[in-house]
Amino acid sequence: AVFSDAQIIKVALSLVSADKALRDLDDSPDFDTAREAAHDAWNAVLSKIEIDADERTKRIFYSNLYHSFVKPCSRPGESFVYDGNKPFVYDFATLWDMYKTALPLILMTDRKMGEAICETLFSLCEAMGRIPNSLGLCDKYAEHDTQARMLGEYVLLTAYTYGYPIDPKRLLDTIKTDLLAEDKRDFTVDHKCPSTTFLLDMADCCALAARLARKTGDTELAEMFESYAGLWTLAYDERTGLLTADSPYYEGTLYNYSFRQMVDMKSRFDLAGGKERFCKLLDRFFGYGAPDTVQPTDPDDYSPVAEGIKLGRFEGFNNESDTEAPFTYTLAGRHDRTCEIIRAGLEYMFSEGAGGIPGNNDSGALSSLYVLAAVGLFPVAGQDLFILASPIVSSAKIRLWNGNTLEIRVRNQSDDNIYVSSASFNEKALDDFTVPASELMKGGVMEFVMKMNDRNVT
Repeated sequence: AVFSDAQIIKVALSLVSADKALRDLDDSPDFDTAREAAHDAWNAVLSKIEIDADERTKRIFYSNLYHSFVKPCSRPGESFVYDGNKPFVYDFATLWDMYKTALPLILMTDRKMGEAICETLFSLCEAMGRIPNSLGLCDKYAEHDTQARMLGEYVLLTAYTYGYPIDPKRLLDTIKTDLLAEDKRDFTVDHKCPSTTFLLDMADCCALAARLARKTGDTELAEMFESYAGLWTLAYDERTGLLTADSPYYEGTLYNYSFRQMVDMKSRFDLAGGKERFCKLLDRFFGYGAPDTVQPTDPDDYSPVAEGIKLGRFEGFNNESDTEAPFTYTLAGRHDRTCEIIRAGLEYMFSEGAGGIPGNNDSGALSSLYVLAAVGLFPVAGQDLFILASPIVSSAKIRLWNGNTLEIRVRNQSDDNIYVSSASFNEKALDDFTVPASELMKGGVMEFVMKMNDRNVT
């Protein structure tokens, strides 16, 4: 609608009807009010995490924090999938990217959005009999069924471990409903999926669901989930310790997907021949001991890129398929390797200005990885687990969704001191450089003591 006397253009958006959008025009604020409201809203979001760092780091950090919260969007009562004046969150454009870092960061810090996300995912499953992997501005969610499986459940399990008031029975019913949906019979009946990554998605989801069912005393349901949880081994080749080669992989190769944090990491290490051999496989992936590669400089010459892909190496933080691999080193007892890769990635792959993100941000996935790693944390989606990184800030305060505060203190912080000599949470040593998410959400003080090399620094 155009108002010629004031030269103001008003715009309203509705996901359900043009009539609803026209009605909303009557309630829309003037420009100055809208601008002030947006300013206040973004200040509230960006103040959820306060850091002490040099100015360059602050600019990169808060730019990435902004991009971490651009998606998803909340439109209560605007669902085009289910009826009623219920929460509705959309623009899960690429849930396979968002569930690892972006949504855990939101769930950590934003109660209102976190609760709306959970209720949306529950309601989608209850209305559709499954949870789609993508939800944009309309009902064409089936277009992305070939990317991954059961990722909405990982988001709900993450929220549950973070302490959100989720009914565990409703959560288990949702997982069961989606698991037994017709589109997943290749997994539940044939035990073979179009991609081995789908098999891993669903098997680990079943492992987490089985744990929850055991916790609630539902033995029958736990046994049902456990019967599927063990299928993850079918995805790996015991001769190589890596995923099977006879499978298509989306935006990567078998190498990019072989180092995720499985629920049963002990068995994963055993399948690879033990932790030492597993770390050698990781070393090969990250190029330790290998000759330097030549970086492509001509955008019109694709041949160096093609040759690089053949190496089966880490491609940098340019896609979600590589984001978790550095942190698996820590679970294998090599946190020093995690520190080396994360510090190099944060320093050389993220910068100020245009092009400051090293690839497709994938709905905030890379930005939220930067934010979390910068303060020394990495969430393992669906699991009650955070893995420690190598923080680049001197201190941080994170206002958690439940009103608690997590304070991070970093001693001996410098560009040279990239290794974590020791870490503690509320004065309890974190000798394995991990901390339960359920404990972290209670708030308190996490302290990192940094060092330059193998010599401990106190």
